Amino acid sequence: MSKILKNISFDLDARSIDRAIREIQIFREQLQETIDQLIEALTEEGVKVAKMQIAALDAVDTGELEQGIQGYYSPNLHAGWVYTNTWHAMFVEFGTGIVGQGTYPTTTATGWQYDIHNHGYEGWVYKKEDDGSYHWTAGYVARPFMLNTLEWLKEAAPDMASRLWTQM
Repeated sequence: MSKILKNISFDLDARSIDRAIREIQIFREQLQETIDQLIEALTEEGVKVAKMQIAALDAVDTGELEQGIQGYYSPNLHAGWVYTNTWHAMFVEFGTGIVGQGTYPTTTATGWQYDIHNHGYEGWVYKKEDDGSYHWTAGYVARPFMLNTLEWLKEAAPDMASRLWTQM
C-alpha cells in the first residue's frame, strides 16, 4: 500500500500559514472520508465472505445461520461490525463435544469447555424438534467461518485502502 503523504508548502507569513492550515484541514476531512469508505466496504465484504465461508467449510446450515449474518457500519463511530444473531453460531464456529475439542485454530478457545457433561466419545442422544427423530453425536468439529472472515479481511484491507486512496 502506498504511504499517505501530502506535501504542503508555505512561507512564514500569516496568509501562507493560514492557507497551509486550511489545506491540512481539507486533507484531514478527505482522509477521514476515505477511511469511512474503507470501513463500510470492509463491513459489506465481510458479510459476503462470512456467508461464503459457511458453505466452503461445509457447516450444517438450514439457512438460519447464513441469513443471521449481518453487517453494521456506524458513521458516527467510524466503525463497522460483521456479526451473527443466530443462537447456535458459536457452536459452529468453535465446535462442540469431544470431537470439537482442539479443532479451533487459535489458542483463544482454551477456556471453552467442549463437553460440559463429560460424555466423552460415548457422546449423547438428542431429539430433533422438527421431525421428532433421535440422533447420536459426540460433537461437532469447529467450522471457523468468522475467524476465516477476519483473516480474509486483514489480507484484503491494504489493497482496498490503496484503491480508495488513489481515488481520493
